[in-house]
Formats: sequence, structure tokens, C-alpha cells
Amino acid sequence: MGVLSVPLNLICKPLTIQLPSPLNIEIQDLCMRIGCTFPHGDIGNDPAAIRDFAQAAESLGYSHIIIYDHVLGAVHEDRNPPLTGPYTELTPFHEPFVTFGFLAAVTTRIELSTGVVILPQRQAVLVAKQAAEVDILSR
Repeated sequence: MGVLSVPLNLICKPLTIQLPSPLNIEIQDLCMRIGCTFPHGDIGNDPAAIRDFAQAAESLGYSHIIIYDHVLGAVHEDRNPPLTGPYTELTPFHEPFVTFGFLAAVTTRIELSTGVVILPQRQAVLVAKQAAEVDILSR
């Protein structure tokens, strides 16, 4: 079975749109941004594997990596109704902001994003500070 590989820069084409006056707004480099999801359940706890994943995503041209926040996995045993989700209490979920710090250190341009942050379990001001710190240190 072959793998189709399309450079992502072929998806994006520079586009300039001139709107009629009085709007006169110019939009440049309009393109679709394609990212990937951090594979919590598949990547494990090896820092080298995490680094390799992020660097591969970046070298393939992805614009961002999304990480989901799960404080703990879900216990499946003795659940009624039965739980059939893709992860269990044994699935290693990496904490987003610490992982962002690591990913920022091993990549150069890829953006980092959370798909979900469980804010009620965190101090809101601390989350804001952590996110701002990752932004500052990853430039």
C-alpha cells in the first residue's frame, strides 16, 4: 500500500482581495491551516518519542499541534452502563502546559494549542500566566 504525500505549501496559495471603497480592505496569504492532534494514547512517556513526533509534524508542514487536557483517564471496570471510550485510567495524558514548554524547546515554528483545558480544576490566573509564559519563551 502506497502513501500519498502532498506538500502542505501546495494547499496554500497567496490571495489578494480588494474590496470596493469605502471598505478597501486587503487580505493576503489566505490559506487553510492544517494541524495535528497530540497522540496521548499512542505516544507513551518517552521524551525522545514526543520530541520526534513534534519535529516530524513541524517538518511535514503542519501549522499547529493540539493537546487535550485530561487530568485522569477513565476507569472502565464495573461501569454501568459500560464505558467504551478509547482510553482507560492507564492511558498517559501529558499535562498541556508542561508539554508545551517541552515542545517549544524542541521545535522552531509550530504553534501549540489546547483543544480542551479543564479550567474549573485550575486557578484561572495561573493558567493565564502559564500560557503567556509558554508564548514568551517559545518565540
